[in-house]
Amino acid sequence: YGTLPETVENLLTAGEIRLHAQQLGIAQIDRKRTQIEQNKVKTFVEMLHVKFAEGDGQLGKTIDPATLMKLVSRNTKRGAQFTPQGVLRWPLSSANSQDVLLETIALLDSLDAVPASI
Repeated sequence: YGTLPETVENLLTAGEIRLHAQQLGIAQIDRKRTQIEQNKVKTFVEMLHVKFAEGDGQLGKTIDPATLMKLVSRNTKRGAQFTPQGVLRWPLSSANSQDVLLETIALLDSLDAVPASI
């Protein structure tokens, strides 16, 4: 029948992301246009807003808090931050759907890189 349309490939990738996020104990991932301030200049950027599930991951895995804080601190200049409400705001380099999917996968892989200590 030929190659899959891009929209179908994106839908399948989004499903994989949803499963990986659930395994990490992430309750919700939203893409939002967010206002940030850098050097006293306010700009709007595309960002992921990652909300973590309360308690342990649904499938028993949790994200190591030290790994999360290191990841945020290394990307603060790009606009990454962890809000007091427990939401990770992660800057995206593009609004292109394929780029967003790839960057989301990379973020989840970074969060999954080091298992939490027991």
